[in-house]
Amino acid sequence: MSIQTGPWDINALRQPVTVTDQGGTPNGVQKITYANEPYRGRGTSVFAYMSLPKTSAWERDGKVPGIVLIHGGGGKAYEYWVRMWNDAGYAAIAMDLGGCDGEDMKLPDYGPNQEHDGKFDHLRVGIKECWSYHAIAAIFRAHTILAQLPQVDENRIGMTGISWGGYLTCLAAGLDDRNKFAIPVYGCGHLTAASTWMNNPEAESGFNILGDELTELWMENFDPSSYIEQVTYPMLFVNGTNDFAYHPPAWQNTYLQCQGPVTLVQRLRMDHGHWEGQTPREILAFVNNILHQTPDLPAWTEQYQEDGKLIARFEEPLTAASLLYTTDKQHTWWPEKHWQEVPVQTCEDGQAVIVDLPKSDWGCAFINAINQDNLLASTPHTQWGSDG
Repeated sequence: MSIQTGPWDINALRQPVTVTDQGGTPNGVQKITYANEPYRGRGTSVFAYMSLPKTSAWERDGKVPGIVLIHGGGGKAYEYWVRMWNDAGYAAIAMDLGGCDGEDMKLPDYGPNQEHDGKFDHLRVGIKECWSYHAIAAIFRAHTILAQLPQVDENRIGMTGISWGGYLTCLAAGLDDRNKFAIPVYGCGHLTAASTWMNNPEAESGFNILGDELTELWMENFDPSSYIEQVTYPMLFVNGTNDFAYHPPAWQNTYLQCQGPVTLVQRLRMDHGHWEGQTPREILAFVNNILHQTPDLPAWTEQYQEDGKLIARFEEPLTAASLLYTTDKQHTWWPEKHWQEVPVQTCEDGQAVIVDLPKSDWGCAFINAINQDNLLASTPHTQWGSDG
């Protein structure tokens, strides 16, 4: 399979990065800027917070693991997010993808804004004027900056992102094979299949005003579906059943494309926000398991329907399980579907769930499983029937 790189010069993005020290915060986090792609015929720079952990249980030969932190739409470089991962034993970098510094002031050499015109409408000017093009370049370079630090193990670096940052995580995952893991929260690809930017008639920006030709161009260059099948390393996808932006069909289409191991966490009506997206304990548990073989999230081995029942089997015994399902009409707006969660019994020494599916013309369901470490993971969606 030929490697798809889109509009990016991947080899150039992996070159050493020159960092300008902008001082430190009262909490001891370093502030930096670094050069990024040209915009409107001039150079640009990116602001970021970066810090090493004071101590780390994961230090090997004087080196610690690292993580790149990618904020969502309307977000910024969050110092506290860096410190949160420092406390967990990781070096971390969080860059601002909206052209601002740590005080929310525009940099003199800012890149595209992170409003919807920067994400979509800039395509009318040129592919390399778009926010996604610049954001991916900034993420590549942030990874390189961490890897350049003598205290960081370049072979133990991954990334996580929230909302639009989750979208960027999926996009970068398919382009950068240096990562050891990737964790998109909410965000995904296949945005023309089921997302607020395609299917919401009240949206003031997005695909519904780009037109067919530009939408096809955007999808070809900037939708993760163009690249994510190139991912062979582990990914954890986190979302809620009723997310307003990234709907289950697009989410499922994205995780099914991955060629590496995939773990899912989908909670009932999970709130959409930066705090809610960074705090699930499964995120850190997943990273620690991938890099350090600590306890894993529940892992299913098979799932299928038979005689009106949903049957799922797991590698290890569970302590609890639940069926999440909706029987609202198939074409109901996904964020408005009524999902229900009901506890179910495990059988076969706690390693299987066999549950009757609701009798309905159409339905969608999955199993949430909890293991002895109180970690949750979900099985893939399964559907039945049709309401026409």
